[in-house]
Amino acid sequence: MALVRRQLAEWTPPARRRWAERDGRAMVAALERSGLREALVELRETNNSLLSNKLNLTMKILTIFSAVLLPITLYSNVMAMSVSIPLSKNPDGFWIHSAVMLVLALGTILIFRAKKWF
Repeated sequence: MALVRRQLAEWTPPARRRWAERDGRAMVAALERSGLREALVELRETNNSLLSNKLNLTMKILTIFSAVLLPITLYSNVMAMSVSIPLSKNPDGFWIHSAVMLVLALGTILIFRAKKWF
């Protein structure tokens, strides 16, 4: 930089003005670049936040879905054991067991809604 200043003293006044204008433009460009960089960092943080919120919502839905299916799965697994199933001789036994599983699912959903989890 000292070399440029020493040479600048030897320049003609119009050359010095052009140099000062270019130096000023370079400073403005550097400031604009700095501002754009800050804006890009903010945009990246906003994007990451939106993606995180979307992922959290997806995880919430999947968790609720698996929690609703848990009692049904437990009930059907107990009924699938190698023991005599209640109502197995009844022609409407399948529908009765299906109704029990539906009641379990609806009960779970109602509990979640009462606690405002869903």
